[in-house]
Amino acid sequence: MLSPGNYVGYEAEDYDDVPFEEKMKLLTTEPAAQFEEGDQLEKRIQGNLEGLGLGCE
Repeated sequence: MLSPGNYVGYEAEDYDDVPFEEKMKLLTTEPAAQFEEGDQLEKRIQGNLEGLGLGCE
């Protein structure tokens, strides 16, 4: 039987011991915080552009 791992250098992944619920919490809260920061930066940039008379509509 052919196994792609024999030809492309595939290595078995090490699984961590982090419980699924904890990992999902991290995977959902981190992006939410980044989206929040992105929204704040966008508002700040728009304010700066308006201050220069280059407001976006």
